[in-house]
Amino acid sequence: MMVDVDDAQAQGAKAAGCNVHRLRTSAGLSLADLAAAGGISKTTLHGIEQGEGNPTLSTLWALATALGVSLGELLEPPAAQPVAVTRASEGPRADGDAVHARLLHRIALRGTVEVYAVEIDPAEQASRAHLPGVTECMIVTGGAIRTGPADTPVDLAAGDSVHFGGAAPHIYRGLGPGSTAVLLMLHNTPLLPPGASVSASHARRVQRRLDKPDRSDSPVAPGSAQTGTGLGADGVTRRSSPRLRSARIRA
Repeated sequence: MMVDVDDAQAQGAKAAGCNVHRLRTSAGLSLADLAAAGGISKTTLHGIEQGEGNPTLSTLWALATALGVSLGELLEPPAAQPVAVTRASEGPRADGDAVHARLLHRIALRGTVEVYAVEIDPAEQASRAHLPGVTECMIVTGGAIRTGPADTPVDLAAGDSVHFGGAAPHIYRGLGPGSTAVLLMLHNTPLLPPGASVSASHARRVQRRLDKPDRSDSPVAPGSAQTGTGLGADGVTRRSSPRLRSARIRA
């Protein structure tokens, strides 16, 4: 699929302008303050905030650093949906001298990310709900794949990506031979509610596990009956399948 570079650049410039203005004003910075911190002129910064021009990747990085945020926070468009699909021709784009970046998804996370190379056969595999807080992000690298919540899956081609919650039943299906993807399993560590505390015995068990790790532990193949991390009876997180390096999903 051909990417409309001009449209993607315009989308990135507009999103960046809105975000720069929002972050600058919330931080109480003037145009002159941020321009000086980012090493650009006030006129250039004003144009960026108006969504005009085409700021380079280096300029956006400089502004992100001056504002104390990530590059993705500058490029992120508003109002992400529960199942967020980004097609190969979509996504805010920023270009440098040699690097050309397209933001696919921006995911807030306090926890662990597992990255898998997956091959999906032309058959359907159902996956049970994962633990609360687990989300999945799949980027299709070859062929075509159907995935997402079991009741509302989406069809993706090479270059497309999707981000959805994994704490509900979902499916994987290759729509032909050679269907491959990179799958990110995002395990968001839930925060304790106000006033809650971890029991002393549980804390000791966790500390012993950290002091003497079980070398048999490793990530679990996505979509399996034991997908992702799981809690044992004692509340300690465990993983299985020690030989797994990448996942081959089969029905």
